Amino acid sequence: MIFKTAFLKNILLLFFFVLFLIQVIFLMPSPYGDSVWFLKLSFNICRDNLFVGTRTGEELRYSENINWVNHGWLYQYLIAKFNYFCSLRGIFLFNFIILIFTSLVSFKILNKKENNQALTLLVILFISLLQISLQFRPEFFTIFISILLIFAYEKNYSFITGCLFAVLFYCQPTIFCFLGLFSLLFYFKKIFKNFIKISLGFFIFFILLTYIYPYSLSDYLIGLTNNSGTWVNGTKSNWLNDFYTYYIKSNFTPLWFFSFVIILITSIHKNYFVLLSLPFLYFFGPRTAMSNYVLIGIMPFLLISQYNLIVEKNSLFLLIKKKLFIFFLISTVFVGYGQYFSRNILSIYFFHNELAKTKNFINGNLNEIRHIPTFGFMISEKIKLNNQEIKTYNMKPSLDLFSVNGLINPCPSSNLNFIDPAIYIYNRKIFNSNAGYGIWICKVSN
Repeated sequence: MIFKTAFLKNILLLFFFVLFLIQVIFLMPSPYGDSVWFLKLSFNICRDNLFVGTRTGEELRYSENINWVNHGWLYQYLIAKFNYFCSLRGIFLFNFIILIFTSLVSFKILNKKENNQALTLLVILFISLLQISLQFRPEFFTIFISILLIFAYEKNYSFITGCLFAVLFYCQPTIFCFLGLFSLLFYFKKIFKNFIKISLGFFIFFILLTYIYPYSLSDYLIGLTNNSGTWVNGTKSNWLNDFYTYYIKSNFTPLWFFSFVIILITSIHKNYFVLLSLPFLYFFGPRTAMSNYVLIGIMPFLLISQYNLIVEKNSLFLLIKKKLFIFFLISTVFVGYGQYFSRNILSIYFFHNELAKTKNFINGNLNEIRHIPTFGFMISEKIKLNNQEIKTYNMKPSLDLFSVNGLINPCPSSNLNFIDPAIYIYNRKIFNSNAGYGIWICKVSN
């Protein structure tokens, strides 16, 4: 048993060491998707002390700045304040530290509930994979807060419980509502018994965060309402394709939804009032398939909260659920990390020098650039809000730059540096694009 425990701990240490090399040393994978939009706020705060961003998808150098009132902000604010040098490496280091603490707290909780250390390791790796898949979205941070919340419930840290809910409110309001609902369903007795202390913690920390936030509470609430169109409209076309893409295939977290369903069934088995959550889970989940990050964000809380039921062996029903859960957990962890490590390690091997090349090209041709690659503002300090030259349009730029990571050639008829961003092994294509910092350089189309 001692050998087995030491062996599993060594695996976990090796895992985090390799992860440290990939993320903090080689800065892989390059920020992409929604992460870039959220990071704009972080870099605008740490560089210019301005609480603003741009509209989603706008990467033109003269894009309009907008007040950050339509989404949570605290995670991005913390990244800005702890990223002392306002650097690309700083954001990866911050996330890596949060990932470590999430795993440590998860182990602290699970160590008392699970005798099988291999299964404990599997659950920790699964939660870490969920966080990694979210990259710099706020749900990465709320998963950490949700694990802390369970720890606070178990230790009866009532005041801290209230503080954590205040943090959730200003990080990701939808997650805040879901964790509030499930907390009432799973920890009602503790909440009722310590309601005054929890309320006091929430009220004090809420006032503090509201004071830090440069806009009013009403601006925040109205902004959230105006930003709710994604869920109100739902996925109107290609729903089946989107559901398959984000819930079944789901790059780097394949088959995660099956684990979620089993965890949910276990929760319902313990407390039938969980059935009340189903309409909300559908509305904020599969109904708008691209918003899979909401269900991913609450899954660790559901998993850890109901973990004692998952390992019970007092019925065939629970035994079958446990075996199915472990099967999908193993499938997601092994395939997901297989994709993640292979793509990033191969990108480091074949495309390790792209960051320096891209940075030099942007800084040397800034006046000629119209469309900035998504991660451009993170690697070039010249692209910042108080640099008015960036905002002017008096030189008629001639170049559009696009990030290679995850993007097919955006300008085949006007490409100036056609490169093959794919990763090959023995002339066989493994990935369509690499995880580095390469760029497509295109002529501005008239």
